[in-house]
Amino acid sequence: MANQANGKAGTQAAQKGITKIDAVQRALAELGHEASRAAIQGFVKDRFGILMSPDHISNCKSELRNKSKKAGKAKPAAKKSATPKAPTKQPAAKPSAVTPSARQTKGEISLGDIEAVKGLVHRVGAEQLRALVDLLAK
Repeated sequence: MANQANGKAGTQAAQKGITKIDAVQRALAELGHEASRAAIQGFVKDRFGILMSPDHISNCKSELRNKSKKAGKAKPAAKKSATPKAPTKQPAAKPSAVTPSARQTKGEISLGDIEAVKGLVHRVGAEQLRALVDLLAK
């Protein structure tokens, strides 16, 4: 009986220009992804004139789910380049070009100091820099 229902439906679907899986996809879009097989079966038959067995509907739902999962995974992969990039190391932070005579008084922080700290944070990480500051402060 499944062959008869699916055989006739294939001819009708081809004449209307819609596949069975497309019909199930449209039914899920309208009825919701939690719709029962019987509800989808009735929708597809009424709307498109396609006869489908409940098992075939389940297979189509599974295939649509798998396609959507693969499509979700493919998007981030498309952003990555084909050749893996080696992590680039930033050059060591250059010491500020401030001479001892031009240094500010104790307790003031210059823009050069801030840039040096920022370079260290990027190079070694905030947690390691914090641990180093704690060690030196003792």
